[in-house]
Amino acid sequence: WAKHSEWNFENKLLLLEAESHFSNYEYESAETTYLASIDSARRHKFVHEEGLASDLLASFFIDRGDVEKGIGYLQGAFSCYEKWGAFGLLKHLRGY
Repeated sequence: WAKHSEWNFENKLLLLEAESHFSNYEYESAETTYLASIDSARRHKFVHEEGLASDLLASFFIDRGDVEKGIGYLQGAFSCYEKWGAFGLLKHLRGY
């Protein structure tokens, strides 16, 4: 399957790589790879996966002390979740 539809798996693989970089304290690589995952999901119209990657990048920035950037990506994640129709998830996240 992957050979015939690489685009279908690209953003997922990039997100896993970003998480791996983050867990190995490779912050610059993690940020770059999160952004690549978001871009891939956006280009291929996977709005739910764009939201997830944006959500994780928001946590990445907030955990590292850059709250302003984190909030920006969290707002992007919320927008994606809203487009996807994940209103229960939005309600849960807004309760934090």
